[in-house]
Amino acid sequence: MARPERPATAAVRALAAVCGTVLCLVAAACGATSSRVATASLAQGGGAVLSSTKANALDLATGATVPIAGFASSTKPVLMWFWTPWCPYCNQEASDVERFARDHRATLVVVGIGTGDDVANAKAFSTRYAMHDVRMLWDPSAVSWGDLGVATQPSAILFDTTGHQIGAWFGGFDPKEVLDLVARL
Repeated sequence: MARPERPATAAVRALAAVCGTVLCLVAAACGATSSRVATASLAQGGGAVLSSTKANALDLATGATVPIAGFASSTKPVLMWFWTPWCPYCNQEASDVERFARDHRATLVVVGIGTGDDVANAKAFSTRYAMHDVRMLWDPSAVSWGDLGVATQPSAILFDTTGHQIGAWFGGFDPKEVLDLVARL
């Protein structure tokens, strides 16, 4: 005959199950894999169109409110990088994104759109990683994310100079793929 579990043991098991579930959900919501999920080819076009979003965001460097759709008519392709201050994967790749933006500023514009926290933490994130070549924006409502089909972070969408999606990565983006798509424009 099996002995009945002590109440303390049952409580510990229940707590462990809840903690495990929460950790899995956090990992899933934070781009737990850094693999590329989707890349739209130039022939297929893409899904997102910058001019379709009515969202505005706060420019973390200037304090100005800017329309996201304003990036639709650019003289260079635009890579939008979606991040949150608390995401460990976003924190891990932020310096690489800044370096990529600096190294390729002659051929494309990199814009970071953050959400999911408060503006003080967003500014601290931008400062911690010396984000000078990435134009860092803050969309507390996450409307831009929804309008552009972004559900996880980090993510990135590459737009051509007319604001049409030509590539998308959910998890970390592949710099070589971005540059290959830009070169084909």
